[in-house]
Amino acid sequence: MNHLLITGLPGVGKTTLLQRALEQLKNVPATGFVTEEVRQSGDRVGFDVVTLTGGRAPLARVGTGGGRSRPCVGRYAVDLESFERVALSAMASAPSGGVLVIDEIGKMELLSAPFQRSVRAAFAGGAAVIVATVPVARGRQPALLAELRSRPDIRLLEVTRQNREALVQTVVDFVLKRLGNGGGAVPD
Repeated sequence: MNHLLITGLPGVGKTTLLQRALEQLKNVPATGFVTEEVRQSGDRVGFDVVTLTGGRAPLARVGTGGGRSRPCVGRYAVDLESFERVALSAMASAPSGGVLVIDEIGKMELLSAPFQRSVRAAFAGGAAVIVATVPVARGRQPALLAELRSRPDIRLLEVTRQNREALVQTVVDFVLKRLGNGGGAVPD
């Protein structure tokens, strides 16, 4: 198994788990992005895509997004142009012998055909260890998620509120072992 898919219910802490593992892997070459909630007055109003190098762009916001017609997922209008500009660029620079982080391969992101092509290309390329988050499989799932889950080189890791802290080390060890660092100790 060369790649890791982290799954769990919405709000369980998949992104938090990933960010904590990345803190411990700070000396490992990595690229990609995480998805962060955007809040105003305590209410979630959207999501941003944030690259590991600090780039940021809107992924989705509550409402229609300034009168322009955008695809919606629930109450969120998805800004595909903004997402693709930032996420695809971050994915294109995956380091050979490093880690590619994709948070997440979910409903909003899957609205982008170029994103789907980039995900497939990344998994087919094999130059980097991929650590990605995906929603829990319920019923019929999108074709790309079914493809990824059925790959023989995938380890699926389910996160719960009870196990997410313990899984940080599991993710770190997985990455280090795949990169030839044996696991357990983070290189300085």
